[in-house]
Amino acid sequence: MSSFINMTPNKFRQAVRQEQLEARTRTTVKQLKEHVLVLEDELERTNLLVRTLFELISTYHGVTEKQFKDMMELIDLKDGVIDGKVRSTNILNAECQLCHRKVSRRFKHCVYCGGELSVPQDPFAMRRTNK
Repeated sequence: MSSFINMTPNKFRQAVRQEQLEARTRTTVKQLKEHVLVLEDELERTNLLVRTLFELISTYHGVTEKQFKDMMELIDLKDGVIDGKVRSTNILNAECQLCHRKVSRRFKHCVYCGGELSVPQDPFAMRRTNK
């Protein structure tokens, strides 16, 4: 506190602003840490759910780990990128005219049967044809 006494008004305002910024930063960091904990809990519950589902389908339906992984890869491939993620946007989906499965617009043909897709490959082309 004694350090504030000898400060000029500008230096004092600067010090106050710095302290406020540091306080907001501490609050933000605390909130982010709490959010990470919530996300970790959700991930652990999701992991438990997936393991439970795998155990059920392998025990009662005889699905092997290889079949499970192959299906995961097929589902991953639906958005056009094998990256271990599922993109949940329907904008990326097209429908095959033969098998009627949903496939990423990034492909020219259906990844399941080779059929033609029902939407243009260029997302902007669809907008131009609708005008």
